[in-house]
Amino acid sequence: MRSNIDAFNDYVKQAKEHYATLTMSQDWEADSWAAKGDLAFENGKKSLHFAKIKKTQHQPKAIIENRNYIDFCKAQAVNSMALGTRFGGLKCSITYMKHMHRALLQVKGTAAPWSIDDAVFEQLESNLLASNFKAMKGILDACLKVVKPLKVKGVISVGITFTNTHEVPLSKELKELQQRRKKASSIDDNERDGDDKLISMKAMHSLAWLTYNAIGEWEQVAIRYYHILIVTGFRIGELLRLRNDALVSVAEVNENTGKPILVKKLDENGKPVLDESGKPELEPQLIWGIEYHPEKGHVA
Repeated sequence: MRSNIDAFNDYVKQAKEHYATLTMSQDWEADSWAAKGDLAFENGKKSLHFAKIKKTQHQPKAIIENRNYIDFCKAQAVNSMALGTRFGGLKCSITYMKHMHRALLQVKGTAAPWSIDDAVFEQLESNLLASNFKAMKGILDACLKVVKPLKVKGVISVGITFTNTHEVPLSKELKELQQRRKKASSIDDNERDGDDKLISMKAMHSLAWLTYNAIGEWEQVAIRYYHILIVTGFRIGELLRLRNDALVSVAEVNENTGKPILVKKLDENGKPVLDESGKPELEPQLIWGIEYHPEKGHVA
């Protein structure tokens, strides 16, 4: 535990040293930093509040009393500023960290940053679910991101294995668009860039969505046809005439000798198969391909 605390103090010290080089002229110990200097924002009246947690429909009004956690929030803000994060992004990040602070208190009874572990993230997720919070993915991703440096710096001694399984909520317009794509008779429909151009990005997004939402065996088969068409450049007529045994192989031939190229035969573990004399068995090197009937009637 002592080494974790020392690592945290070093982490904050480095942030303080960088903070001192910024043109903000504000006290590190202040509970809020005004939007000026390197922290300038078009609305100069706004500030980053580190100790005060405003009351929302998802979180009650509170004050962060643990100075270490406040320093953690400030260090995160300074490090993000060094990466070019704007005022709005910093404000969102601090807000997300306040949600994590609540979960940390509930699970550990203390807000010491070096106490963060999977149980804290599980509680955070539970709190957000109970509040019907829509931005679940964004908050969990942001909190996982700010905790990552703590592991690297040795502040937390356990690995964070929590996995964010939530998705970004779809807008009403996107939901309607996906429904139209689902009912459409073709993937590209009217979203193509032109007959002489590659498939449009909108169509690619449609294909990606349909790939994971195909229902029924034949719909899945149709999607696979599109996949083959894209990666091989087949004409659609050629695809529709593929047989179920179209995947074939032939022995690779040496161009100089006209004889098959032989390689060591391997077992299921990737080790050479030996014959009775202890020598490796040989087999032809195979070339795999798809046998098909071209659309214009040429030979297969």
